[in-house]
Amino acid sequence: MRCHGVFSLKGVTYQRRNAELRRAVKTLVNDKLAQGSLEQIKLTRGEVFIVKAGALEHPLPRLNNRMVILSPFDNSVIQRERLKALFDYDYKIECYVPAAKRQYGYFCLPLLYIDAFVGRMDCKAHRKDRRLEIKSLYFKQQSFDGDQIVKAFIDAIKGFCQFQGCDSAFLQAAYPIHLGQGLCSALTLSIGDTP
Repeated sequence: MRCHGVFSLKGVTYQRRNAELRRAVKTLVNDKLAQGSLEQIKLTRGEVFIVKAGALEHPLPRLNNRMVILSPFDNSVIQRERLKALFDYDYKIECYVPAAKRQYGYFCLPLLYIDAFVGRMDCKAHRKDRRLEIKSLYFKQQSFDGDQIVKAFIDAIKGFCQFQGCDSAFLQAAYPIHLGQGLCSALTLSIGDTP
């Protein structure tokens, strides 16, 4: 519950098959709802989530213009139904989908920009050559400034390359296409600066 902040009763016992545990957690949550230490919120599409009482009355934290490249197993994306309900981001790992039916690539990584999921990246680290191949990069149509998205992505990919043991990155394809040229140029100029 602390990890997610906003959770559903189903989600709080995600991947737990023990029926007794699920009943115990449901009882605990219902007790805390009755005591007033937790409260329910209902989204416009009807989904019900639970939060700590008063959590939505606190001011939001200040967020910078940073982008984060997430693992498909990150706590913020692992529960796909929660991700879709709260962030309107439909995501799945396509490595289990036949190649001809994949929409975004074998192992796409979600891209979080400020507080919104804005895209996904399918990439492969060629560790012998110390280079990162970005097979495809998809950004949702947003009201964000394209130059800010490019800068935030370049900043994120520098750290990602370093984590992967890569000194360079190259981009095969980007969507929408108008971002691709700016990203290719920025990658060429920036990744070489990675320590």
